[in-house]
Amino acid sequence: MLDLMYGVTDKLNIGIMPQYMAMDMGHIHHDGSFGSHAFSGIGDTKLNASYQVSKSVIGSLGISLPTGSISKQSGGNQASYMMQTGSGSYELLPSATFVQKFNEIAFGIQANASIKLNDNAHNYRFGNVYNLTAWAGKNFTKNFGSHLRLDYTNTGKVQGADSNLDA
Repeated sequence: MLDLMYGVTDKLNIGIMPQYMAMDMGHIHHDGSFGSHAFSGIGDTKLNASYQVSKSVIGSLGISLPTGSISKQSGGNQASYMMQTGSGSYELLPSATFVQKFNEIAFGIQANASIKLNDNAHNYRFGNVYNLTAWAGKNFTKNFGSHLRLDYTNTGKVQGADSNLDA
């Protein structure tokens, strides 16, 4: 993943994030033999704009473009949903971040989502993803600090079905 950002102003940044994906999955067959599948290629591309609303609040809005493949195959069979390099769907990517410093402790909270906007060409879409993360930390010296982070993610179910997989 490459993250290219440009500061339009002191408060507004825009970015593009093209992806190259490489995945490998091992498995055990019913007869006890081992197998594996490996897939690689261009993934979905994300475009993003972030704006510093105030000293403590940053809002972001992005879109994911379906530039990755949803048609990867192995041995003539369609690869599973999670082994594809793309989603095949446009995605809305909103985010809000609050950061603050109290005495010597920095803390923040961020909420973001990946909202699928359409079914792909294979008649399915991944579930929406909602994420909430909070953190706090303290620097003890110029070069040493400690941070604690809590993270919650809710991922929805795949909607629809690829007839090449679910026949």
